[in-house]
Amino acid sequence: MVKRNREVKRERPERPIKLYTSADEYQLAKASFNHGLYRKGIWHLRNASHGGHVLSQLELGSWLEAGTSSVLSDVNEALYWYSQAAQSGNDFALFRLGLCYYHGIGTLRDMKTAIEFFSYTSYLDAKFLLAVCFAKGTFKDPNACLYWCNYAAKRGHAQGNFYLKYLLN
Repeated sequence: MVKRNREVKRERPERPIKLYTSADEYQLAKASFNHGLYRKGIWHLRNASHGGHVLSQLELGSWLEAGTSSVLSDVNEALYWYSQAAQSGNDFALFRLGLCYYHGIGTLRDMKTAIEFFSYTSYLDAKFLLAVCFAKGTFKDPNACLYWCNYAAKRGHAQGNFYLKYLLN
């Protein structure tokens, strides 16, 4: 508003007003992905992730690990977001971190750390991979391998059942 030869000063807030919560940003990201707007979706996921939204951190890690034609793959950043989600106790993030260390994605291959993450999560695939980790390499332990293979097989893991039959024959 301007008066003749005098300006009326408006007071500005010290911080910008936050329009969306992290959950809102996550929903905007999902809508953007549904419409094929991947860059915009990643932008919304980043905003929600920085706000501490665990599902956004996990999904952002997945998008950055895989990459698309619109989103460049950045496995180091994906590992960072997986670890942020894992610190909040997300079970799937612990599994993904274990896979990253098991396969050496974004980090050096480290079976000890992979075993640690696999043991924290409740996913059957992680329990089967524990059996695989104990079947070979520097952490070879036949009893632990048999235990985790049996654990996975009893709960319906098909590969665990096959591997258990292989070990017992």
